[in-house]
Amino acid sequence: MAKKGTLGYKLGQLRKTAERRMSRLTETIQNKSLPVSVRSWAKETKRKMAGAIQRTKTVNKQGKRQAWKTEAYREKAGQELEQLVKDVPSLYNPAGTSDYVTTQQLNLASSKRTEAASIYSFEEKSIFYRVTQKIWQQKGISDKERNEAIIEYFNRERGNKPPLSLSEIVDKVLEQNKKIKEAQKLNPLEKLTQEQRELYQKYGAIDNADSESKSPSGIGQVVVDAIFDALDEILDLPDFDEALYDEFGDEFESYF
Repeated sequence: MAKKGTLGYKLGQLRKTAERRMSRLTETIQNKSLPVSVRSWAKETKRKMAGAIQRTKTVNKQGKRQAWKTEAYREKAGQELEQLVKDVPSLYNPAGTSDYVTTQQLNLASSKRTEAASIYSFEEKSIFYRVTQKIWQQKGISDKERNEAIIEYFNRERGNKPPLSLSEIVDKVLEQNKKIKEAQKLNPLEKLTQEQRELYQKYGAIDNADSESKSPSGIGQVVVDAIFDALDEILDLPDFDEALYDEFGDEFESYF
């Protein structure tokens, strides 16, 4: 056993922590109720973690010593493993893990340079935060806390129903935006199905002309309100306290 304080001891302790994280990743992979994106992330992270663990060892799986593994090589592998460990929530919670991954995906979509690595586009991310901004733009809510504020808002009247994950909320926002776009393309003078006619009656007359040209989301306040109201109706939520929103106004509108 390596002496305390040495590189070997440090890496040994790190491997034990990583193995515990891997067991949680296995549970995530096997949980069919989680989104495919979350399970895919868990599978890929577990694969990377297993590789990093092996690179920190001085012997291979067959028990043969690998002298070519220098201390610098193992230390670098340890740094990689340490970062992977940090990327996995320390407490296993299916909903929490899902929200963590979704937050990462939204962060990747925040830049045109990194959006290709995300399941969301830069536009989709912008639409989501534009629609929900009156929830998180309250004073005292930082960028890191805004997703928590959004989750809390949409789960406040769930009762005995399973809590909504962040990915489910994002999907509902984008779905409503898609419905409005589809409704605006319909022509009431043409033959429409019953579903299309109901869609047009509900959203077809919405005017998106107030969209700010500089807004990445491409949607104005009228559409934002329509999506927000639709979500409140679908989730059977009480009306949003507009007094709170009015206090801060449209200070951040142009950013989303």
